[in-house]
Amino acid sequence: MRRFIRIGSVALSALGLLVLTAPAALAGQPKQDVCHLDGDSGTYFILNVAAPAVSAHLGHGDYLPLTFYEDADGDGFGAGPAFQGCEIPPGFADNDADCDDSDPAVNPAATEVCNGIDDDCDAGIDEGLTFDDDGDGFTTPDSCEGSKDDCDDGDASVHPGAAETCNSTDDDCDGSVDEGLTFDADGDGFTSPVSCEGSANDCDDGDPDVFPGAPETCNGIDDDCDGSTDEGGICTAKKVFVSSVLFDGNFGNGQDNTLGHLLADVECQTLASNAGLAGSYKAWISGRAFAGDVNNLHQGVVDRFTQSPGPYQLLDGTKVADNWADLTDGSLDHAIDRTELNAQVSGEVRVWTNTTNGGKAWDNGRCCATGPGSDGPPGIISWSCGAPVETAGNCQFQSGKYGLATATDGSWTGTESSNNACTNLFRLYCFEQ
Repeated sequence: MRRFIRIGSVALSALGLLVLTAPAALAGQPKQDVCHLDGDSGTYFILNVAAPAVSAHLGHGDYLPLTFYEDADGDGFGAGPAFQGCEIPPGFADNDADCDDSDPAVNPAATEVCNGIDDDCDAGIDEGLTFDDDGDGFTTPDSCEGSKDDCDDGDASVHPGAAETCNSTDDDCDGSVDEGLTFDADGDGFTSPVSCEGSANDCDDGDPDVFPGAPETCNGIDDDCDGSTDEGGICTAKKVFVSSVLFDGNFGNGQDNTLGHLLADVECQTLASNAGLAGSYKAWISGRAFAGDVNNLHQGVVDRFTQSPGPYQLLDGTKVADNWADLTDGSLDHAIDRTELNAQVSGEVRVWTNTTNGGKAWDNGRCCATGPGSDGPPGIISWSCGAPVETAGNCQFQSGKYGLATATDGSWTGTESSNNACTNLFRLYCFEQ
C-alpha cells in the first residue's frame, strides 16, 4: 500500500518517489498512474494523469508502473510484499519466483543438490540425483540413494568389493591402485602372471622348482613354464610284461607272517633279471583291504608302485598307457599280452591281481589269504593260503581275483566277480619301477 504526502498538486510517496497529480481542472476524471520521464534529471517518476491522457503519454515514451517484490535474501528472486514503481529499488526483485526468500542458495536458477530441499523451486526435492550410469549396482558419492561409493560410474568393473587387478586402476574403490598384486609365494625370484611387478611369468607360484628356465624333469609338470610338459624325450618309458611262468595263489609258500603279494614282487624281479631286463620290477597284485589295516600292510598297487609320469610299454615298444593316470583310468591303449621274453602270450591268459583298475586293493577282495575267516586281522596273510602250514585243502577253498592279459577294458585287471580257486595256475603282470 502506497502512502503519499501531498503539497498542493505534488505528492511524495513513502518510498521517496515523486508523484505529480493532475490539475484541479481535471478533478473528478478517472485517474491512472504512468511512469513519466523527467527531462531535467533523466529519471522516471510516477505521474497521476486522467485516464483519457494515458494513451498520449505511452505514445511519448512513458510506461505503466512496474510491479516489484521484496528480495529478502538478495538472490535476485523475490517473494515478499509487492509494490508498483518505475525503477527497481535495492532489496527488491522484478519477480516473485523465490520459494524460500530466506536462503540465497534456493531459487529457480539454483542447481539441485542432495540435501532434502527443493533447491531450484520446481516443486521437486533432490530429483535426478541418484546415479548408477554403469549399472553395477553402486551409486556415485553425490547420489541421494544407494551405496554412494562408486569411484568410477563409467566402468561397471570398478566398484567397492571388486577384485583388484593389475591395470593401474583402483578397481575396488579403496583409494589404492593395484595394491597387493605382486606375488612370489614360493620365493623362487619369479612372480605370478597376475603380479604387477617382477617377471609375472611363474606358472606355479607354489613350487620353487617351477619357473621359466628351470630344468625340465620327467614328473608330469611343466617345470620351465614353456607350456609343454616333460618335453625333449626326457621321460624314459617303463617296461611292462605278463609272466611266461604260471603260479598258484600261494606266493607265501608256507612262510609265516609273510605277505604273499610282496613275494610276488620277487617273482617278477627274478623273471626280469633272468631275461636280461635291467631295472626294478614289481607285481601288479594287491593284498586284502579291510577296516583297521592302519599300517597299510595289505596295500594296493597304488600304495607301493612308483607312479610314472612317462609312458608304459611292452618289450616290443607298443604303448600300453601314456602315464600312471592313463594306466589307472579304466582302460589300456593296448593289452599287456607280451612276456618278459617278448613273446606273445598264448594259452592261459588269466592273471592274479585282486586290484581295481584304479590300482587299489579290492575291499574285502579275494586274495588267497589265510587267517581267521580270511576277513581281517589278526593273522591275515595275503596270497599265502597255505601258511603257516602248507595244505592243499586250505588253498582249495580260498579264491583270488584275476584279470585278463588280452583285455584293454577294465577286465584287464579284474572285475567284481572275477574270482577263482587259488590252486589254479595263472600269470603275473610285472611293471618296471
